[in-house]
Amino acid sequence: MMRDGVLAFADGAIDGATTRTRFLALHPSAALVTDNPPHRTYRFGPSALFGRSFYVNVAFSGESPRAIRMTAADGPASWDEVNDATLAADKQANDRWLREAFDLGPAAKFAWGTVSSAIDRRTGGALITIEFLAR
Repeated sequence: MMRDGVLAFADGAIDGATTRTRFLALHPSAALVTDNPPHRTYRFGPSALFGRSFYVNVAFSGESPRAIRMTAADGPASWDEVNDATLAADKQANDRWLREAFDLGPAAKFAWGTVSSAIDRRTGGALITIEFLAR
């Protein structure tokens, strides 16, 4: 699934062709977290994807999806638990999941966009990011 740019969440698949309107119909409980028209980001989850549960942020420019950022739902319960060791362990778990579920490394490029696993020190989390090329 991930190789073709489709993320098949239990409550609805998202890919580079999913419009914002369609996304909101599939995920009516998604919360608007960034509203800077034409840029909007919505958050939902936790939602299951290939044996793991994630919190998911989906960023749109107008009706077009630009990026999906996923953080594992089983991460630290509080900021007091976040440190270099927990971030590294979370990234390793993301890397392992990408390898085992999709046979991908921590960074992969496709005709439709990219998939990457990284630590974002600005937000204090280990993320899996899917970026779609502009249509």
